Amino acid sequence: MPMNLERVQQALREADLDGWLFYDFQNRDPIAYRVLGLPDKHTSRRWYYYVPANGEPQGLVHRVEPQKLAPLPGTKTFYLSWQEMRHSL
Repeated sequence: MPMNLERVQQALREADLDGWLFYDFQNRDPIAYRVLGLPDKHTSRRWYYYVPANGEPQGLVHRVEPQKLAPLPGTKTFYLSWQEMRHSL
């Protein structure tokens, strides 16, 4: 089931949080997959997805697996090297 952005953002506001940074590497965070509604397929590169309490989510994903965050709303940034990843974070 796809993520309900409004519901997640409402929960963040109710908890007085600025946002939630989801992150995974090699499928080690099943909670992220459940909340975001992503397929639990093998992931060999790190990805990040930030959902702010208000506004548009942002994703950071490796160029080798560019479709990993495709079903999610928001802008996506792609990285190749660890330096690009670190700079984008």
